[in-house]
Amino acid sequence: MLIIEDLVTTGGSVIQTKKVLEDEGAVVRDVFVILDRLEGGRENLRESGLDLHAVTNTLDVISELRKENLISTENYNKISGYISGFRKN
Repeated sequence: MLIIEDLVTTGGSVIQTKKVLEDEGAVVRDVFVILDRLEGGRENLRESGLDLHAVTNTLDVISELRKENLISTENYNKISGYISGFRKN
């Protein structure tokens, strides 16, 4: 079974959904989202036995916004710095 969400932050709500579905007999292995906010969700989902599939992530979005001059370099740096605090890579 596949769980579909708009975005993932920490993965907490997806993990809760997985538990409810599994309590009803479903086998859940994958999660599909539009946006991965890169705040630990992928890692938390992996620990719960789920593979995350995302269309895009926050860094890709802000990179495109910066490239099109729709956000300042200062805001780009603030956002990417914030996200880097969550990345385990």
